[in-house]
Parts: sequence; C-alpha cells; structure tokens
Amino acid sequence: MKTRATGGKPPRPETHPTGSTTTGRRDRGRSSTIEEKSADELFAGLVQQVEALDRTAVVPISRDVAVVRLKRALPDPVRRIELFDLVDQEATRIVNRAMAERRPIHASSEQEAADVFSNSLRGYRADSDVLLHLLANGVFHDDGTHDELWHRAVTRLVRVRDTTPGSYLEVLEALRHLPALLATWTIGVASILRGHEELLAKALTQPLWTYPHSGHPHRGPAWFLNPHRILHDGGLHTMHRAENGNKFIYPPEQLAQGDAA
Repeated sequence: MKTRATGGKPPRPETHPTGSTTTGRRDRGRSSTIEEKSADELFAGLVQQVEALDRTAVVPISRDVAVVRLKRALPDPVRRIELFDLVDQEATRIVNRAMAERRPIHASSEQEAADVFSNSLRGYRADSDVLLHLLANGVFHDDGTHDELWHRAVTRLVRVRDTTPGSYLEVLEALRHLPALLATWTIGVASILRGHEELLAKALTQPLWTYPHSGHPHRGPAWFLNPHRILHDGGLHTMHRAENGNKFIYPPEQLAQGDAA
C-alpha cells in the first residue's frame, strides 16, 4: 500500500556555497574545536581554572574562626590536610607581608627610624595574631602527632631573613625575626603547660640559622631569637614603659611576654 504525504515538503537544510549544509558545518566546527586541542592544552587549562578557584577560596579568616576550625580538625586524621593548610596559610601570609615594601628596613633620619621601628613592630605583631593563637591551642591540645607542623611554621618564619637586603638599618632588619620569636615563645609556653618537653627542646634548638654570607656559625633559636638581638632597647623604651611611667630594665622580655600571653 502506498502512502501519500499529507503536508508540504520537509524543509531542506540551508546549502553553503561550497556544497556543505549549515547544520553539518556547525557540527563539524564543534567537533574540530575539541579535536584541535591536545591533551596537554586541555590539562593546562583545567589546572589554571582550579588554581584560580583556589586563590579566590583562600580568604583571611578571623582568629576565633581559625581556632574553632583547628580544634575540629586536630583530632581527626581525615582532616589532616585541612589542618596543615590552616596553619601554613597563616605562616605564608606573615612571610608575604614581611617584605621590605610593607615593612621598611631603611630610614633616612633617627626620627624616621624610630617611627618605622614602632610601626613595624605593631605590624608584625598584628600579622602574627592568628598564627600565635593557632600555635598556642594546637600545641596545648595536641598529643605530639602534629609536632612537625608547628615546627614547620616557625622554620618558615625564620627563613624570612635568608635574603640579604641591599641597604638597611640593623635594628629594622633584625625586627623581621619578630614573628619567629613570638611563635617560638608561644610554642615554648604551650609545651610547658602541656608537659611536652620534647617539643620545647626542639623549639629552642632547631632550626639552625645564621645571617647569610656572615661567616658566622649556625646556631639555634635560643641564640638567634634572643629578644635582645631582635628588639632594640632604645625603640622599646619610647613605646613600651611600665605602668608607673618608668623604663623597664629588660624591655624586650616584657614585650615578648605580653605578646605571647
């Protein structure tokens, strides 16, 4: 039995001057775009997108939020990467902000040097605030599982002075070790309260460091993070006095104790 079409003729695809149809050209265009990219190009593009997403995801968090996240991740082996990132990102932030562009190490006059010293000291202390609280809570509540994580953070802060600046004032350049001093002090106090003598011993003896190209032997934090080697008495007397207005006999220790408390 023959059938008869009840409607008009079906629409014909638009014909291109070369003889190909529009629909076919579009389909081939789409497929050729994918085929022309190699696997390396596709993978590189994917990596760039992931890295961009990661950069937007790393935003500063408040001290209280950071401590809560640390306490949740600390006892959970599954969240060890989250714990590592939490501490490492704060150490990275301090290192990045310790550059000479943000924390000058040169001044053209005595008054300018005093002002830079005061501003930098407060800046280093503010930059270190979240990390110090993470270290204090982490060391105190940890059972020794994450000792390397706490020690790694201090080591990164110590390495800030591995780069020799071209021109500097010694009192301003030495101040770059203030975050490392505060972190070591915090770990030491928390270790004593926790009864963790092994970590205390490590905090005072490692890492070894000496100023680049000085020819001096490498020594432990108990020596190169001595408050008197980092905090200039003259600058401290100006900005940090006793309650009765008198000068402290040992102002560096007074300041470090207050900051790590």
